[in-house]
Amino acid sequence: MSVKVFDRKLYEECDNFGKAVAKRFMKQDGFELIDDTEAYRSHDLIFKKDGQPVKIEVEINRRWQKRYYPYSTVTVPYRKRHSKADLYIMIAKNGEALLTIPMKDVLRADTIVKDTCFTSQERFFSFPIDRVKFYYLQDGYYYPLETENDSD
Repeated sequence: MSVKVFDRKLYEECDNFGKAVAKRFMKQDGFELIDDTEAYRSHDLIFKKDGQPVKIEVEINRRWQKRYYPYSTVTVPYRKRHSKADLYIMIAKNGEALLTIPMKDVLRADTIVKDTCFTSQERFFSFPIDRVKFYYLQDGYYYPLETENDSD
């Protein structure tokens, strides 16, 4: 089994964009950003709502390029098992769609092993999409995506 090696260039391409999308999404729901200093293996951002801190883990999925998520399961790298985040946010490459899963649910999910464009036989948490909250961007606002039958 392999684990994805840290790629500084890829990180720099995705990190600021992913965090900007997550900030926009969380703020629209009344969350206040209190810390955007990334804590390695813990979280990417911390927000607060109703006095409660919420740690966020953010990831860009470069293969997800449209409103609808193109797979039957959401796979989260097993290396995220050390995360101290409360919420996992995966963002489509263009930022026009995203999904959220409570991190505690991710960490309880079954695991699989698969090949990726970066690794061979990497371990992932595999989460059913019927238990995921999807959102799409329209007119500057992220709306819940209720069903796959919604029009594009």
